[in-house]
Amino acid sequence: MSLFIRLETTFWTHRKTIRLRAILGDSALWLPPRLWSYAAAHQPDGDFSKYLPDELALLLGYMSNAQAMLEALQQCGFMDGMKLHGWEERNAYHTIFADRAKKAAAARWGKVKEKRERKERRREETSIASSINKHRMTLEECQNYAAELGLPPSDGAACFHKWEGNGWKNGGNPIVDARATIRSWKQHGYLPSQKNGNGASPRKNSEPNI
Repeated sequence: MSLFIRLETTFWTHRKTIRLRAILGDSALWLPPRLWSYAAAHQPDGDFSKYLPDELALLLGYMSNAQAMLEALQQCGFMDGMKLHGWEERNAYHTIFADRAKKAAAARWGKVKEKRERKERRREETSIASSINKHRMTLEECQNYAAELGLPPSDGAACFHKWEGNGWKNGGNPIVDARATIRSWKQHGYLPSQKNGNGASPRKNSEPNI
């Protein structure tokens, strides 16, 4: 975006410019405009308190004595201390534009951050879903595994249908290892055959509702 500064048509013949020219020579004709231009782009509040004289001279392209340049600008009324004289009155809109730009940049960054977070959440959800799918079992596998544990196949079928109905979750938590869950339920007496008195493990009070 192009930036503009307000330069009075009387600048070239203004008493302050004449005084500055008497001290610095023809550099006085371009130093203030260049200083204002730099402020519009990089220091929109017109405050150069954090700049050293040498830094300011380098930024403006002034190759002679930096301290003398600064003192001349101050002495002739172009700067009040380290602040631009009359900046808020003539060019304060640059501060407004800078604030708007910061807010716009923050809004854009917020959208980028939100998009990254959504992408990360989807990646995590995909990873969890992949992990769950990896450990899911078919009806036949549940029945066969129950038989391997010395349980009736109907126990494996009961587990399978319960988990299918719950989206392969147990108490709201994903089932990441179905075989381990069957073993745990057997140990705690949660399976249908055990509840009916046909299993080897006693029934507990906190079993899941199968």
